[in-house]
Amino acid sequence: MKKLIALAGGLAMALILAGCGGNAASSEQGTEDIEVAVITGSYGTPAAKYAIDAFKELGTGKGWDVTVSDTDFDFNQVNSLMQDASLRKVDAIVLGFPTPEQITVGLQAANDAEVPVYVIDGGTAPMEGVALNVTSDSVQLGEISAQALLDAMGGPGKVLVIGHDPHPGIRLRTQEAIAYLEEAGAEIVDIKQVKEPASSQGEALNFTTDFLQANGGTDDLDGVWAGWDAAAMGVAQALNSAGRTEIPVTGIDATDQAVAEIGKAGPFAATVFQDWDAIVGRMAEVMEADFNGTDPEQNYEEMPGVLVNKDNLDSFKS
Repeated sequence: MKKLIALAGGLAMALILAGCGGNAASSEQGTEDIEVAVITGSYGTPAAKYAIDAFKELGTGKGWDVTVSDTDFDFNQVNSLMQDASLRKVDAIVLGFPTPEQITVGLQAANDAEVPVYVIDGGTAPMEGVALNVTSDSVQLGEISAQALLDAMGGPGKVLVIGHDPHPGIRLRTQEAIAYLEEAGAEIVDIKQVKEPASSQGEALNFTTDFLQANGGTDDLDGVWAGWDAAAMGVAQALNSAGRTEIPVTGIDATDQAVAEIGKAGPFAATVFQDWDAIVGRMAEVMEADFNGTDPEQNYEEMPGVLVNKDNLDSFKS
């Protein structure tokens, strides 16, 4: 995952704060006794894998026993794993990229067992029963990605939208992007819904290919807005294959593949960087304070995204 040089200072501060908390934990509670169960159904997606791996590295560095369990998009099993972790009386459960309405059973079990539940990217509003949910600002992600598409198109035009409503964050940023585009005068020619995140690149490729074949005129499509980079990559593939590279596409996540594609002379115009390092760094900081007796001040925090396009691509580094 690539990081903006401009964000390096903020990330360093988050890690320093988290590290400072580690000294307190060592003095008040043996860190080797802290067990953290990370549970996710979305480890197969690039953003989730990066964020969860980054959190595990942070926690392990503090001496915590961090385990990661992935259900491979079986969200019913997430509840079972939460119940198991609650019975084991782990010190904390961390949920990676859950859908709030799908974890009510597991959350109740954790609350009954008095096991705090922390959430990475779990919806777009405060969740009852969780200690802290840290996520990206989905409204901002939708708006700046929509503006990037308008800029790439040279103004309003005909736009194909690709979303995934089961994911609260993608659903909200899709709604915000549509509203922003329409307010600017764009016409939404179709809205396609990906069924499975794991197959989103292929599904988006097929959506775009089918649209181009059904609407063969060069004035039938001016741009494509995709709610995340894997879908945008599928769109870019379809546009490249059809020789329609004049049609721009934007995504969200700033995955390595997307950033590389933006650097080419192709249709991928922009993405939005979600600062997973800052998100998990903040979570680790609050968790460490919680282990030492300081309750979280609030249970919901949002982090802003940063636009990445050809203009600032050189400010990215590995």
